[in-house]
Amino acid sequence: MSDMEDLKAKLDGVGTRIEAVRKELKLKELFHKDHQATADELAQRYKILADELKNEVDTLETKGSHVDGLEKAVLTWMNSLNFDH
Repeated sequence: MSDMEDLKAKLDGVGTRIEAVRKELKLKELFHKDHQATADELAQRYKILADELKNEVDTLETKGSHVDGLEKAVLTWMNSLNFDH
């Protein structure tokens, strides 16, 4: 590899890490208790929480447990708790 290719590869790596940190910071901002959410951000937050619930239910059902409506409601409630105080 030439010096230019090495430099480009390093810069691409830095760019990838910067983008990952930006996404992480945006999520932290989205879930901050003082954040005034827009409709799009609320939809994003709902999707994240719904995906989290689905993953939890899938994990429990994979282990042989049946998850009924009440258990899903409790998991949803637990996921909605705000520990940002």
